[in-house]
Amino acid sequence: MNGKWKFYNLNNIVVVTIFFMAIFLRIHYFDTELELFNDENVYFNAGANLVEYGTLTNDRDGAINRGEKIAEPSSSIQPGYPLFIALIYKIFGDNQEIVRLANILISMLSLLFVYKIAKLVDLRYPYIIIVLMLATLYPGFNFNTAKILSEHLFTLLLLGHIYYFVSYLKNEKVKNLIFSTIIISFAIFVRAHGFPLLVMSILFLFIYQRKDIKKFLNKVILVISIFILVQLPWWIRNYSQFEKFILFSDAGDNPKVWGSLPYFIGIFEVDNQTLTELLNSSTRIDSILFYKWRIFGFFQYMWADVWDEYLVHPFQGLRPFLMIHLVIIVPTVILLPIIILRCKKEILFLSTIPLLFTIMNLPYHGLPRYVWPSLAIVFVLFGYLMQFINDKRNKSRELINNLETDHNNKIDLLFRRTYFIFSLVFSLILFYSVYSFSFSIEKEMSDFRLKKYANIDVEDVENMNKNFIEKYDLGSSNVTIENVEEINQKNKFKNIVNDPTLIRVNNIPIVENNIISKIEIKSKGGYIYDYMTVYWKTNTDLDFSESKVYRFPTNLFENEQTILVEGDVSDLMIVPVNFRGGTFTFNEIIISKYGENI
Repeated sequence: MNGKWKFYNLNNIVVVTIFFMAIFLRIHYFDTELELFNDENVYFNAGANLVEYGTLTNDRDGAINRGEKIAEPSSSIQPGYPLFIALIYKIFGDNQEIVRLANILISMLSLLFVYKIAKLVDLRYPYIIIVLMLATLYPGFNFNTAKILSEHLFTLLLLGHIYYFVSYLKNEKVKNLIFSTIIISFAIFVRAHGFPLLVMSILFLFIYQRKDIKKFLNKVILVISIFILVQLPWWIRNYSQFEKFILFSDAGDNPKVWGSLPYFIGIFEVDNQTLTELLNSSTRIDSILFYKWRIFGFFQYMWADVWDEYLVHPFQGLRPFLMIHLVIIVPTVILLPIIILRCKKEILFLSTIPLLFTIMNLPYHGLPRYVWPSLAIVFVLFGYLMQFINDKRNKSRELINNLETDHNNKIDLLFRRTYFIFSLVFSLILFYSVYSFSFSIEKEMSDFRLKKYANIDVEDVENMNKNFIEKYDLGSSNVTIENVEEINQKNKFKNIVNDPTLIRVNNIPIVENNIISKIEIKSKGGYIYDYMTVYWKTNTDLDFSESKVYRFPTNLFENEQTILVEGDVSDLMIVPVNFRGGTFTFNEIIISKYGENI
């Protein structure tokens, strides 16, 4: 493995074959018809405005790009990705498709770094092959190549930093430390999430080079100097434009607002409230529910699903590989504590990556997209775990080569023990959040919503007067089901790929003095990990809206879902399963309405 690279070596032939497979999948699932959405508009317009006006703007609605507003400089976004887009526009013209196609090249270069990192940490070829196959087939690396978002470029730079820094940990060549620092400094231009990685790198320098204090200080000064030199033009620009020092970007509290509202209930009613006011309001409603959301809800939103901007996973060919996420990725992170105390420092550094990406996003709200850049390293860690467990089971002599043998470094021992405790707590939270809490979220949503809008506990609803109860099934005149293919079994359907399945219940009788409505949905199916979305209208609503909706995880084995909402429900629109092309059964919906307490 350490000799010259020879194509005719069987292992190398397999590696090249996997790379061709990866290219095919990235191209095959590349969607050229996607419309720009949300943050994509910000990056696309920022890149175009850089070319046109020479200044970085935050132009979400495109008014500056269309010439409807004056171009004003902004400090609310990082400049790296808009500069990347602007460079492409300068070379190829104003062409979205070139930017999207660049993501395929970026994805393949990222896969190359995964291969190089796996070799660097001494994975043997069978485990390298497994790592590469997982990174090739994982749907999360194929679904979003056409999205104009900064995660793709950031991930490539992140992996470049990791490769060169791990190389430095291994051979202490200064050039590797210089390369790693330059790369992570540019990665911070793309997303500020790179900064904790720089801090972690300095911490590892302290742990493993502090014996020679002069050498350590020289390396730290070198790292900080490079970081300052790379960031200096951005700081000067911000100070000259806004007359204040801005370290990264000045997005304010807006990104944190979503995290202050459990399950995003009331997100469209924020108006001009401050973050502190929103946090105080949420904790006053129910502090226990709020902190369950901030811990278990956050971990669930971050880790329980594949990053897929479609949110429906429509590609049938990749459907079986969705299981990689819940069967390999999440368990790998959960099992990290078993290696932390003895693994080599290079693996120890890798193990911090997925945890760092989780913790650094805690002030905000969890999305699979935010932890996505760390998943390539999780696959390398999975390969290492398999090799470690196999060597230990077989009492292999090679196990010794993969363990840290310097037992005299007390700082290293202290760090590992502290980190072990932290990672153990992290793993327990992650396990509970993904495999248990996920499937009670609709109850948490109902409880918080009733307390917020009706000042009623879910437990107290059954003690209220039941004014109305009615069952609705496909035989009911006011029940319709859309966008499905009926299967020759009772009440069993397949949802079509192009549009979401909709179950509608219209003209539900209005009950005088009704306070609470309970909706029991008897439906089963979808993918092993799926979602249900429920919109409702009350007698005061003209149409469905995003202010009255629950979206929560379900699984293949659940037979029914129960939600409670305030007010008198008059109409329902339900997406029973979000994964397109799946099968499900629908039996009935039971609606109960409750009035004043007995």
